[in-house]
Amino acid sequence: MYVIIRRYAGVIKPQEVLRRVSGEFLPIISKVEGFRGYHLVDTGMDVFASVTLFIDKAAADKALLVPSNWLRDSGLTPLLPNPPQVTPGEDVA
Repeated sequence: MYVIIRRYAGVIKPQEVLRRVSGEFLPIISKVEGFRGYHLVDTGMDVFASVTLFIDKAAADKALLVPSNWLRDSGLTPLLPNPPQVTPGEDVA
């Protein structure tokens, strides 16, 4: 399993972001071959963390631009003013 964690700080209108991610982004990312799961965590203090699971790194690489393209196309970038901190890696436990 391959995991990509993205940390978004300074989220504006967190409930709107959550609504749009659930209703719009999740159906898109879930269609990527090798996709295994997605979690969005509200850590408080206007910070979200997303955890995306893929069957392997090759599948994750295929989906690499899906989040950034969706954010751009959806018009949500003003609500996520800071670029995400991205941490990818193999699930080892």
